[in-house]
Amino acid sequence: MKNKFFLLTIYFLCLNLHASILKSEHTENEFSISLPKNSLDLIDIKSMYEFLYYKIAHDGYYFIYPNHAYIFFDIYLNASTRLRSRFKHSNKNNLNPLSWLKTLNSTPTRVEFQKKIQLDRLSDYSNAKELRYDIFSENTVRDYNLYKKYRNIMANLFYKPNVNYLISQRRRLHISKKTKFGQGNNPDHIFLVSFDISYLIKKDIICGPHIEMEIELERNIRPALKNKEDLYSYKNKMVSIKNIILNYLKNHDIKHKLTHKPKLMILYEKCKNIN
Repeated sequence: MKNKFFLLTIYFLCLNLHASILKSEHTENEFSISLPKNSLDLIDIKSMYEFLYYKIAHDGYYFIYPNHAYIFFDIYLNASTRLRSRFKHSNKNNLNPLSWLKTLNSTPTRVEFQKKIQLDRLSDYSNAKELRYDIFSENTVRDYNLYKKYRNIMANLFYKPNVNYLISQRRRLHISKKTKFGQGNNPDHIFLVSFDISYLIKKDIICGPHIEMEIELERNIRPALKNKEDLYSYKNKMVSIKNIILNYLKNHDIKHKLTHKPKLMILYEKCKNIN
């Protein structure tokens, strides 16, 4: 009963659509590459991105590679619905998930409720509609009372044995270019390449990791690609970026496989023997 109350509290917290909460909707297009655990020792991410830059810079693209990583902490209400908190992580080389948990005591850069509606999922390509309710951001506290309720929930997280939690470190690369399609605060951002290390937290046990690279269209450009030819052109460029990364992995004898399963499902299968 307490667990159900916890879930309902989160649900109504997130769906209490106060006028100050920003609702957004976009279509997510991405490719996913799953990597083995030893890839953390084998991959030089900077070298891989330099290889990618050498291959596509002639088309006018430039790279933005932040100095910090992010820690994502996800509370799943079900397989497609989650409460996500995002924290800056200054030490990208710290790969200990126990140290990542300590960041949960700091102020997140963003808190949002996300729901994905799967439209299409092939061998390595996902096309989904995503709804987001922005509860809190570091630039604007949209509703401080909701944020305080959220903090109270965070303080009691690990007493809920039947709730799925995911903690991830994400390193991001923004592939940018000036185009007529750019919108929002970062109009030049076209593609996002993410390197994610994720763990499932289940019954006070941290299980994992699952390591994955994602290549996706940035949210600020996707709504402007209403013409099918424009969308097709950018999807083709995504395929080119994916193939360049696959060639790099192959050249460095790094095993990999294309995947269509969400992180939660992959980790849940890995950790299914945890009682």
